[in-house]
Amino acid sequence: MDKLIEPTYLPFREDQLEECLAKSSSARPNGANRSEDTEPGRIGVGYYKKSARSFREYIASPDSYRSIGKSKAPRQIEKDERLWTAATLMAFRYSSSPGEVWSELLGRCFGAVPPVGGFATWSDAIGENPALLLEAPLPSPHSYSYWLRDHLRERQLIPYVIDAVPENREAKLEGFTHADAIVVNQSNGFAVVFESKVLSDISTEITFDCMRNQIARIIDVMLEPPEAQEHPSDALSRRKPELTCFTLLTPRMFQTHPWSRLYGHVIREYQQQPEALARDLPHRQRTEWKSVCERLGWITWEDCNEVLPGSCGWLKA
Repeated sequence: MDKLIEPTYLPFREDQLEECLAKSSSARPNGANRSEDTEPGRIGVGYYKKSARSFREYIASPDSYRSIGKSKAPRQIEKDERLWTAATLMAFRYSSSPGEVWSELLGRCFGAVPPVGGFATWSDAIGENPALLLEAPLPSPHSYSYWLRDHLRERQLIPYVIDAVPENREAKLEGFTHADAIVVNQSNGFAVVFESKVLSDISTEITFDCMRNQIARIIDVMLEPPEAQEHPSDALSRRKPELTCFTLLTPRMFQTHPWSRLYGHVIREYQQQPEALARDLPHRQRTEWKSVCERLGWITWEDCNEVLPGSCGWLKA
């Protein structure tokens, strides 16, 4: 159990990773049926161990994997968002002074003063040792499914998809959103939702909605109060939506060249234009969008490594 999963890309023990992985639930509230893909699911430690094992095979015989075609699978760990997220944020979680490094990182992302809760400092908001939850499942709001049913033909044009909509109005039309990570101060409910990218861009649809982008979806679920029966984790159940922020976590090269990725356009628009959020989340009629804009940030892997040297041990100095 003392063995590290992978010395560079996940230098933590299996039990430490298990402690940080969010728990899933198969509860069905009020006996309601759900549409496909609405169970929260769970990646599990096995995913990370398999990736590390494949990488060890490459390390043992690098000459066998010189071509891109042969190296892509065994070296997936070098660009795997789940591994990067786990290694980086677990370094913050298990550092000697987690409150200090989290505070410094969030200060870089959002500015000197937290944009929510009237907190005077980041230390007040994040606390001394907040919980870290990887692959955290957040249920889609019922209000969104109700709205989508009434506007389905404005958002979907494929007949077989329209025909597949469950007749039960209580069935949700969107599955769980799995945040790459959520950091929660269990004492006051403050939280930060992380969406991590290495090379990939944001997704731009769900099964029944061709116009719902991934960032809008995450903002939507973060604004929703936790459903107790959906969150067996105490930390997730204590998250307060009015005290929750969102940050995009990407390579710095895409932050300095934001036009190269769709998320560069989307996050900048949402940060600067409240009406853009209102446009893309039309089922939320009574939301103070300006305050939500202030809760949206963009941080880089390089920022993490500068705040806590070695947290991204694979990055060049």
